[in-house]
Formats: sequence, C-alpha cells, structure tokens
Amino acid sequence: MTTPVSIDEALAELAANLRWTWHRPTRDLLSELPGDAPHPSAKLEALAAADPQGLADWTTTRTDRIGALHDEMTLVTETAGIPEIAYFSPEFGVAAEVAQYSGGLGILAGDHLKSASDLQIPLIGIGLLYREGFFRQGIEDHSQTEQYETITPDEIGAIDTGVVVTVAVSGRD
Repeated sequence: MTTPVSIDEALAELAANLRWTWHRPTRDLLSELPGDAPHPSAKLEALAAADPQGLADWTTTRTDRIGALHDEMTLVTETAGIPEIAYFSPEFGVAAEVAQYSGGLGILAGDHLKSASDLQIPLIGIGLLYREGFFRQGIEDHSQTEQYETITPDEIGAIDTGVVVTVAVSGRD
C-alpha cells in the first residue's frame, strides 16, 4: 500500500528516480521544467529557490500527469521486491544528465540496469562516484581537447541513502 504524498513530493520522487532517463512520458514531463541544469532534481531545487511561485504554477498545470506518472512509478518500484542481485561496476552510463561514466563499460552497465528495471529483476547497481576525472572531449585544429568537470552528487541526482555495503573478497571484507 502506498503512502499518499503531496504533488511536490511526487514530482521530487519522479526527478530523483533514474527511471526518468528511459521512461519517455516521465522524461517528457521533466524536460518541461524551466531552467538549464542538466538533472531534473537540480532544476527543481534551483527553481524552488529562485521562483517558488513559478514552480507552484508549473506544477498546478500538470498535477494529473505528475500524479499518474508517480502512481505508475510507485507500482513498479513496490512490486520489484528487495534487490537480490548486486551489479558492481566502476561506472553506470544511464544518461548524459547523470555524468557518471566515460565510455563503453559504463554504457553497457547502464543498459543492464535499464533492462533489469523493465523486466522487474531485483537488481541494484553499486559503483563509484568520481567527483573529478571525467572530461568532455573536443576537437580543435585537428587535436583533442579536454574539459575536465567536477561532479557534485546533487548535480546528478545522487542521494546518500546511508546504506553501507560490505563485500567479502577472498575471505576479507
């Protein structure tokens, strides 16, 4: 049984759950949020701080959509069960707005998470958060250029759950 949440909480939960990166109706809704932050959670936070009435107006005109999408997401997450499979990867390429990958391994790992979600397989991804080190590649005068970026958890929608995971490898934690 779901606990009723306010429409603002429902919107925040839709933005925080990475399902929006591959669920087109949720992505479409969140792409309508005003602002230029790459992640919807960051857009919500910035809009709430800069123009709370504008956010309230935006939300009011989309209450039914937000509610329906939240109900659908809640049904999926509640029926998925407790994750029984852990997928360890140093990076997960779920979406460009969640800059936590640099190449093929991350894209493959992200695709596994998306597929597991669609198939309702109780899987959890465990990776590393690189605050520095990834860069955006460019080409200038036939040479590669790099633009290094600092990643903060808030910018990519990362939330500290407080969960600590211990893994035994060769008899050691």
